[in-house]
Amino acid sequence: MILLENRVQNQVATRRLRVVKYRGSAHAEDEYPFLIDSGGITALPVLSGSLDYPALTERVSTGVAGLDAMLSGGLYRGSSMLISGGANTGKSILAAYFIDASCRRGERCLFFCYEGGPHQVVRDMHSVGIDLGPWVERGLLRFVAARGNRYGLDLIRAQTEIDGFQPGSVVLDPITELRGAPADAHSRLVRLLDLMKVRGITTVLTCPEVADAIAPHPEAHVTSTVDNWVTVATTGTNGQRNRVLCVRKSRGTSISHRICEFVLSNDGIRLANTGPGPGRRNSGQGREHRQAQGRQRRD
Repeated sequence: MILLENRVQNQVATRRLRVVKYRGSAHAEDEYPFLIDSGGITALPVLSGSLDYPALTERVSTGVAGLDAMLSGGLYRGSSMLISGGANTGKSILAAYFIDASCRRGERCLFFCYEGGPHQVVRDMHSVGIDLGPWVERGLLRFVAARGNRYGLDLIRAQTEIDGFQPGSVVLDPITELRGAPADAHSRLVRLLDLMKVRGITTVLTCPEVADAIAPHPEAHVTSTVDNWVTVATTGTNGQRNRVLCVRKSRGTSISHRICEFVLSNDGIRLANTGPGPGRRNSGQGREHRQAQGRQRRD
């Protein structure tokens, strides 16, 4: 016996399926959302729960040479990296550099962008030296631009897109669009990351700080799930705001524990160590001025 229902909660209709009875066979007894579209019927993916997926040793670039160095050569293929930080700290830009590097390797990349349309993303990334347009034209990059929802259909659509496009890399920007109760959103995210690992897909996720998040999404739950965690922030030095980056976690990798400033320009991203200066931080315009003074003394 299979029970089908169509419920409306908060003005959102969701079809649900539950196997009530199945003689002679073990079966899942929980209730699952399902989607009917042009591709047929797709139920919420339910993985076996086994963690016996391959641990690949090949390294892939994040697209930023300095960050690759901090990660001892980049990310393991099939691993996941979370980039978290406040507003306007460069999370989406770092994710775009990863997309560009993936396409340059000839890999297909699937970009779930939940806060802007494809044309806007392509336009905005021109300002930091990234041109994503040619990768779309060559069929290496596909945008999936949509708002998330609360009941798991976002996860169904993600699986459908992955099955159809067969990407080597996936970006979700930001994961707070996997809305709903924190426990439910975390469960869906874990299922999605397990799906990526089983298929050897390298995944990058962005997440605002908890204070900036629109929907509840405890950062601690996310960081315990991913393999790599990079935080970005802004600091005020010498009357200006500077962006800084730190690798907080990387499983199976020796990492740099330095806090590095990263500078965004038309030529791209450049990382610089922010070591201590004489009574002050060696960052921003102050660092540039001291470096210029050092070059003058050497000359």
